[in-house]
Amino acid sequence: MSLKSLIMKSWTAVFHSLYWHKGRSIVVFSDIKGVKNNELQAEQCWVKKSHLAFSGEGNSIQLKECEIFHCNILLRGKGHRLIIEEGVHLHNMWIKIIGEGNTVHIGANTSFGSGHLISGGKGTCISVGRECMIADGVDIWSTDTHSVLQDGKLVNKPESIIIGDHVWIGKDVAILKGVTIGDNAVVGMRSMVTKDVPPATLNVGSPARVIREGIDWNRCNPNNE
Repeated sequence: MSLKSLIMKSWTAVFHSLYWHKGRSIVVFSDIKGVKNNELQAEQCWVKKSHLAFSGEGNSIQLKECEIFHCNILLRGKGHRLIIEEGVHLHNMWIKIIGEGNTVHIGANTSFGSGHLISGGKGTCISVGRECMIADGVDIWSTDTHSVLQDGKLVNKPESIIIGDHVWIGKDVAILKGVTIGDNAVVGMRSMVTKDVPPATLNVGSPARVIREGIDWNRCNPNNE
């Protein structure tokens, strides 16, 4: 390999900017694979030290004015959609969509500290609303990823997960398939959500249970720090 080729290859690995047809986006220390036969749209996004990959066909990723840092995103199968709205901040996230025809939608101005968001099966959805605050180590799984059979029938089918607007999920929470979390709800640290959470409630425990109703919350530190 010539010196010029080595320099160009090193430069590409260090800094790579892409201009997509819906606006200017910057990709740094990152790689994007498998775009052929799939669709990637990005508008004024900032992607750093992340990996985006397609394995299959007919899948799409739509990004709009969001920040994706230190993330791994994989769409494997066909007909999947990942939609990330404006103002979203993703840090140290693992997003995996497997199976067929599944959708993951993250609403505007929502933040994820870290964790796993895993969607599987056929035709399921994980929807996270607007203005949500998701802390570090949160696991959101709409599938068990492996099969449990009884009399030859599948008993652990994937199910959709719906998280409403302005929801606060604490550190190391697990949200299992088939759950709906209502608007303005709070789920405390290290809880396991196995059933629906009513709106405007504080929930803790494993499994999570309501301990306070009629609440609201904001991002301000209670000590004004």
